[in-house]
Amino acid sequence: MGNEVMGPTSERKVDEIVMVTDDIFRTVENFRRVFQYSSWVIGTKDNTTEAGVHAGSGSFRWHEAAASLANGFTLKVVEPVSGDTMYQRFLDRFGCGIMGLRERVKDERWEASLKHFEAKGIKAVQSSEQEIWFDFLDPFGAMHGLVKDSAPRAAQTSEIQHEICQVCIVTDDVERTARQMTDLLLMGPWEIGYANNQTVTDMASSQRKAGSWPKSEFKPGIKVFGNLEFELVQPVEGPVPYFDYLKRRTTGFHHMKEKIPDGRWEETLQHFADLGVGTLLSGKIGPCGFSNLDTEELIGCVYELSDGAEMDKLPDGYNPYFCPA
Repeated sequence: MGNEVMGPTSERKVDEIVMVTDDIFRTVENFRRVFQYSSWVIGTKDNTTEAGVHAGSGSFRWHEAAASLANGFTLKVVEPVSGDTMYQRFLDRFGCGIMGLRERVKDERWEASLKHFEAKGIKAVQSSEQEIWFDFLDPFGAMHGLVKDSAPRAAQTSEIQHEICQVCIVTDDVERTARQMTDLLLMGPWEIGYANNQTVTDMASSQRKAGSWPKSEFKPGIKVFGNLEFELVQPVEGPVPYFDYLKRRTTGFHHMKEKIPDGRWEETLQHFADLGVGTLLSGKIGPCGFSNLDTEELIGCVYELSDGAEMDKLPDGYNPYFCPA
């Protein structure tokens, strides 16, 4: 989808994951201490330094910190200070967490991309000559940004390149959200399956050992988006943590997932255990191991780990289908 306007989904590239916080120094320190994001560029922006940015009306100010990631994109953490910015709007409505993603758009597709969002009635919330952000708070609990491919790229800040391989939106209806993402963001179709006690082995958490997990089910939807995998998750039954997230936050970005280098899986799990970081849900879908860490208090979102195994065979009972068909 989206070939005519924004290019093939497989070729579209995310270049920023943007998080919002109410205390940038606390959040950055937790990223350094717990997750070993060691090098950041930290600064302040306002309507004197960013003269071309239109952020609501009047003056504005925010603090931001950026760290380099693998696959050519940046993790940005923003603390709004004053003014009617998209960061303040997100914080007021949802609290700390992942606000959205920014993707690079080829210059020759820029005008067609803007016309697509205008035709869909999606409002621009913050813009400059080379960058524009759109308000998707109602359907997805997020903002989505575009930047021209010719715009300057962020400088590398660290030799340690954390490989974020996935971001996830939790929803109360995975098919509705898959159709909306396909229609509005030109991302689709989605492969949706059934994750339950049969298809997820060794389900466990800090409170429940493997083998004692009650009957549960959730429906994940997957779409590869260039250099990043998108996941949609609908909780269906049982004590899966996505239910709690929906009650507190409604639809929105639940987690980002880091791929752990080969041979470091057990060492990494022990690192977080030694720091007292709990596990909300862990297990394996087919050959792929995962662990959702209980980190919302630390950074504003769940941080998931992947053991990096290749999904070469889906488990029996996963029963994938595509939406839209």
